[in-house]
Amino acid sequence: MTVKYLGTGGTEGIPALFCACTICSEARKNGGRDVRRRACAVINGRLLVDLPPDLFCMAVEYGIDTPALGGMLLTHAHGDHFYTDELRHLSGSMPVFGNAAVGEQLMKAAREGGYADKIYFSVLAPYVPADALGFRVTPLKARHDLGAYVYIIEDSSRCMLYGNDSGFFPEETWDRLPGNKFDLVSLDCGNMGGRDNTSHMTLEDNLTVRKRLYQIGCLKHGTKFVCTHFSHTSLSRHDEIAGLLRTHSITAAYDGMEVTV
Repeated sequence: MTVKYLGTGGTEGIPALFCACTICSEARKNGGRDVRRRACAVINGRLLVDLPPDLFCMAVEYGIDTPALGGMLLTHAHGDHFYTDELRHLSGSMPVFGNAAVGEQLMKAAREGGYADKIYFSVLAPYVPADALGFRVTPLKARHDLGAYVYIIEDSSRCMLYGNDSGFFPEETWDRLPGNKFDLVSLDCGNMGGRDNTSHMTLEDNLTVRKRLYQIGCLKHGTKFVCTHFSHTSLSRHDEIAGLLRTHSITAAYDGMEVTV
């Protein structure tokens, strides 16, 4: 399984458009890994996870053959993950998977935009596994708005936990995790350095999630951990974030990073 992180920023990206904070100012000057677009990933080159407003730029920069993508998995309907205007330009049909709320908004936009005949939306019920382009996808309830999901995503040989967007997982989600063995765990760290876990995780939350996954038998020897969805409010450049996470054996994602398990 290969996961390519196209965007690793929070809702405003880094540098945030009208922000003059130290992190945003340095990102404008430094460029490179200090610049973060809105959260998005591609799995095995086929399954797009979320549809941010930056997808056009991501696809051009990283050579993503978007017409060849098989389909799309949506976490929720916040604008940084769900920018429907891009779908006006579909040349063919697109299978899309997500919760009922995001499906309702998507099909409304598709009808208004005249491309409803190109969208094949499948509603995913919480905790019920489904087939999505040959992946086995299990949606789990996140601690976030709009009925957001985190996902267990499996291909023929590997299994990952994709944890955007969510604060520390609700107990009913923890109840469904035993029995899985993850090769890769990708977690939200949008509240890095913060103290609450209402809708995005802190680093402390990430470490607690890893400890609890170990305690319930969900980790393998060599399971890879990645943190992503960083905000300019974290007040850290990429090298600082990466150095801190490295001390905990966690990889800090950056735009364009690819992980294979």
